[in-house]
Amino acid sequence: MGDWSTFFKTRLAGSGQFIFDHEARHGETNILTFKNSARDNLTTIQIGLLDNGDLITFEIHNPLTPGFSEQQRREYFYKYSFHPTESYGDPGLEFIQLNIDHFDKLLREGLAGKEIQYYKDGQLARSDVFQNRDDVFFTTIQFEKKKLLKRLLSTFSSKEEFDFKKEIELREIFHGINSLKQRTLTLEQ
Repeated sequence: MGDWSTFFKTRLAGSGQFIFDHEARHGETNILTFKNSARDNLTTIQIGLLDNGDLITFEIHNPLTPGFSEQQRREYFYKYSFHPTESYGDPGLEFIQLNIDHFDKLLREGLAGKEIQYYKDGQLARSDVFQNRDDVFFTTIQFEKKKLLKRLLSTFSSKEEFDFKKEIELREIFHGINSLKQRTLTLEQ
């Protein structure tokens, strides 16, 4: 296994939890799409690969977490995204052990964090996405259409009116790949 395409096809489709759905071209990127094999689970995984084979995007989508999905659409990887001392570099992750280990862990353990959704007049107005176990770092995704002046004023005002809020653990949409968990347990025993 010497490239990202083979790696993800082996890990995701080989697990039985996902099936390879299709491959599409978007500009200079090949997009691989995997669907959850369970009928009641709408989670899909999209992987973007540059022409040189480097990984540019890895997105886990589910209609239950539109804020998390939107956040992922805005992000892509750099050469040193997971390097302990370097930062940025050219776009795309090389297929090297450091990066492979990161995705092996993600696929084995699943997502951590949560999305808090705020509803106003029955419509999703805003989502706060926390992608780790502590609630320190988060991204706010706005769904409500507001004029520029209203957006600026709401930034400085701590009082926003919402009808209700809903909290979803990201682990609910992707809890990891069971066969990788079992393989790890078997190796440890």
